[in-house]
Amino acid sequence: MPPSTTTVPNLPLVPSALQRPLLTQTAIRLATQADQKHLTAALVLAFADDPIMRWMYPDSHQYLTHFPTFVRAFGGRAFEQQTAYAASGQAGAAFWLPPGVEVDEQALIELFQRSVSDALPGDLFGVLEQMDHYHIHQPH
Repeated sequence: MPPSTTTVPNLPLVPSALQRPLLTQTAIRLATQADQKHLTAALVLAFADDPIMRWMYPDSHQYLTHFPTFVRAFGGRAFEQQTAYAASGQAGAAFWLPPGVEVDEQALIELFQRSVSDALPGDLFGVLEQMDHYHIHQPH
C-alpha cells in the first residue's frame, strides 16, 4: 500500500501582514541627532552576521549589548559633522567622517578593554593596527 500523501499549501515564509514592500526607489537624506538611535539599531541588524564583529562578540547578548556603543564610537562623530545619512524609513545608514575627523579611539579602546573576551585583546589590537596601517590617511 503506498504511503499516504498530504498536500501542503504553498505558504509564504513570512506572513503577508509582516511583509514589507520592496523599495523600488530609496530616498537618502541627511540624518539628525534624533535619528541616531534608530540608525544605530539599523547598523546593529546589518552587522549581526559580519565575521569580524562576531569574532569580537561571538555571544549574541554580548554583541547586542556592546555593538551599539561601538557604532557610536566608530561613526558617531558623523552626526556632529552633518555627514550621517539615512535611507528611507531609517532602513539603512551611512556614517561618513570627513577628512581630519577620526573615530573616537579612546572610547573604542575603553569599550574593547571592558567588553571583549580576555583572550582576544592582543589579537584585536593587532588587527586594528594592521587596518590602520592600510587605511588611507590623506584626504580622499
